[in-house]
Order: sequence, then structure tokens, then C-alpha cells
Amino acid sequence: GNPPDPRPPPPTGAAPGEAGVGIGLERNGETNVIKVVKVPPGGACGLAGWVSVGDILIGVDDKDIRGMACRDIAPLLIGKAGTRVQMKLERNNSPFTVSIVRAAALDGDVLTKALSYRKSLSSSSASAPAPA
Repeated sequence: GNPPDPRPPPPTGAAPGEAGVGIGLERNGETNVIKVVKVPPGGACGLAGWVSVGDILIGVDDKDIRGMACRDIAPLLIGKAGTRVQMKLERNNSPFTVSIVRAAALDGDVLTKALSYRKSLSSSSASAPAPA
């Protein structure tokens, strides 16, 4: 077999080949509610466009995470890049589930291209006709 990798894992908590969903969470000390406080545009959630700042995270895959510490939730969201994770969220008291593919965050030129690609996708769809 291969010798173990002597390098320390990157500071993000994701090991090589692993990725998260690209959100920042914060726990409210009084209500214990886990709220989305950051959705960087280049992260998986930012690119998907389904998760917004202010959404409340209530579950990851089959696990109810309400009341858990953010540091215990982070490992649930991190996994092998390209794998899916289901996130149960709540917005305006309406629960919804998104299935996000874990991906390394994009930045710089790649991000610019990805965002313009997404823009061209949404502008050509029937639900959002481009102004004539």
C-alpha cells in the first residue's frame, strides 16, 4: 500500500480530495438555531443558488442537527468531492431540502466564467425571458 501522507491537512478541515458545500454557519446562543451566515459565490451552494443567507439548517442527510455545535456539523457537510449531501433547511418557517454536490470552491477567473455561465442558463430559460 501507499505510505501515509505526511502533510498536515489543509486548514479548512477538508482532507485532499474532500470538499464541502461552501456555506458559513453560526449558532444562535439563545435559540440554538443554526443559521446560514455566508454563502460565498464560488462555493457549491453559491453556484447552485438554492441556499440564502438567513436560511436555517435543520438537517444533514438523515441527521437532525438542531442544537448541535457548528464544529460538529461541519464534518457532516464535508466529504469526497463530487458526492452528494442532502441539506434540510427552513426559510420563512417552510422546510425544504436541497441536494448539493460537494465541490471545491471556485475563485478568480474560473468563478467569473461559472457565474456568467449560470447567468446565461437562467436568462435563456422560459421562466425568465430575456427583455426584448
